[in-house]
Amino acid sequence: MSDRSPRSWLSALALALFSLVGTLVAAEGVLRVRKHAGLADPDPTHAVRLIGAAYPASYDAQLGYVPTPDARVELAGAPVAIDARGLRANGNEPAPPEQPSVLAVGDSFTFGDEVDDRSTWPSALERRLGQRVWNGGVFGYGLDQITLRAEQLVPALTPSVLVVSMIPDDVSRCEDSYRFAHKPWFALEGSALALRNVPVPRPEAPPPGDSALRRLLSHSFLVDLVLRRIDPLGWPLRGSVRVQRDGGAVAAALVDRLADTASRRGMRLLLVAGWHPAARSELLDPVRERARARSIELLELQPVFLHEIETHSGDWSPLFHVAASYGGRAGHMTPQGNAMVAAAIAERLRIPATAGNP
Repeated sequence: MSDRSPRSWLSALALALFSLVGTLVAAEGVLRVRKHAGLADPDPTHAVRLIGAAYPASYDAQLGYVPTPDARVELAGAPVAIDARGLRANGNEPAPPEQPSVLAVGDSFTFGDEVDDRSTWPSALERRLGQRVWNGGVFGYGLDQITLRAEQLVPALTPSVLVVSMIPDDVSRCEDSYRFAHKPWFALEGSALALRNVPVPRPEAPPPGDSALRRLLSHSFLVDLVLRRIDPLGWPLRGSVRVQRDGGAVAAALVDRLADTASRRGMRLLLVAGWHPAARSELLDPVRERARARSIELLELQPVFLHEIETHSGDWSPLFHVAASYGGRAGHMTPQGNAMVAAAIAERLRIPATAGNP
């Protein structure tokens, strides 16, 4: 039987706790030094953030975020320039101002992730057409934000042609109120679209459903290091928060909205159904069906890509970057992939618009 007094046990326990806390504080300090982080460094778990991370994005009350005007950054080693309007620069000599202009809107595949300014498909399209092509693509956007972005830009730029490019995932993004940043979304009220989550919460507002304990722990580099190993999928900041399951129906209604905008403005509208090796192409079926029903021009890129891939014995790497961080899966398009998209769009735009041109 131990002859130690309760006071001795308490002293030993206090010393052990003090040593533990000191060790944890020291480990936290070492990690912050190694990460070149200060004492007030923000949440280290935000590995992907569309505001306040590598992406040149600024808060926008209607769209959630937009490219930061006049920004100059590097993304994946590629220089990126944003002009004063918040549009991706094309790196070309300015097209003659008397020529009709084209506005391209879409997600990161339109913006041109992983390539420099001259290697995006809007830049290549501009060179092919000899007309001004405005790159209004924005990384991470869903079709809901793409549509709202077009409605913001069209009055200011007055393009003759509106090209709306989308990948299948842009349809499912219409179901989210948060996707690496707060965003607007549309609910269906009967057949009408009702805009929700606007004004969009500011970036400092936590994701919906985020607990106070999680937010507190997320400020520790040590906790982040440990929990990333214990729960690599559940611990880092959730990429998205879904609020509905009507993405397909909303996407179809957004096609109507885009068509109505184009009609009012006297613009030619071309929808571009994008593709990549991991795409679930069927997600775009509601868009296809509505385009057919309303005789809206739709360009399918899947057969274009598949034909080129088949000529290279199934190798897609000339057209898409290999995303090492995602197990070697396809990332965004390479300069060659973007050039091929530009060629397909240019070929379609050289054909006079006709009703029902599929």
